[in-house]
Amino acid sequence: MSGRVARASGRKAIFTGVARNCAPYLRDVLPNLRRLERAYQAVRYVVAVGESSDGTLETLQRGLADGRAGHVIDMTCLERDEPRRTVRIAMARNACMSLARAEYPDFDHLVAFDLDNVLVNPVCDVEFARAGDWLDADERRAGVFASAIPQYYDLWALRHPVWCPYDVWHAVWDRHRWCPFEVSKLRHVYAKQVRIARDASPFPVLSAFGGLSVYKMRFTKMARYSGEDAAGRERAEHVSFNDSIVEQGGSLFVFPSLVVRAPPEHLFDAADASAWLKLAVWMKDRHAAKRQPC
Repeated sequence: MSGRVARASGRKAIFTGVARNCAPYLRDVLPNLRRLERAYQAVRYVVAVGESSDGTLETLQRGLADGRAGHVIDMTCLERDEPRRTVRIAMARNACMSLARAEYPDFDHLVAFDLDNVLVNPVCDVEFARAGDWLDADERRAGVFASAIPQYYDLWALRHPVWCPYDVWHAVWDRHRWCPFEVSKLRHVYAKQVRIARDASPFPVLSAFGGLSVYKMRFTKMARYSGEDAAGRERAEHVSFNDSIVEQGGSLFVFPSLVVRAPPEHLFDAADASAWLKLAVWMKDRHAAKRQPC
């Protein structure tokens, strides 16, 4: 997965992410990120750690001290003050962004990533560097997002006029009372987890994430994460951040040749007999009652 990647002369990046109980994955994630650093002349890390019981904070502090510069923000207090997970994540990401803007105002790229099992498998550093070069080749391009194998999985952060124009989890939560959870999830989430050919051209989206993204820093300076919608319901924190970038005239793209491996727990398990049984029962009842899809 690795090739000869020359450091881009003068190009500097902030690598940022948030973590909570990620210690089992960091042994593989940190070397993976270290290889991606080759695309830049200089890299600084800004990461935030929520309340963890597995040594995540200490592992990251040691990892950043091991030949890399950066900051680890201790945000363990969030767990007690804010019960909503996406709101906590948004607060942690905003803390990272505030520090990054203050400490590294002249950096070129913001590389945002997950620190869990999304990045335990090696990411091709050649394609990562190529994605950054492609991003910089047009002034209007503001950000690129990784694709995923075997299927694209991160539907909650995705917005696309045709593929995924709405919040998929809100659709599941708002399903009709007679519609089983598994059936609604199959329709609104799993059915949209398509395979994207690696040789496809980059294509525009309104929002995405997928565990790894690269933004031009200048487009992110006014952007903020929010983990709730206008009604106070949880939502993917990336949507508001990306909305702000699009409003500034920036264009966002999925970059199909840059791939991560989708975590199995986010994909449909064809071997789950109980899900198929519930679907079959619901289809039979729906046919009998002539109900509309949920």
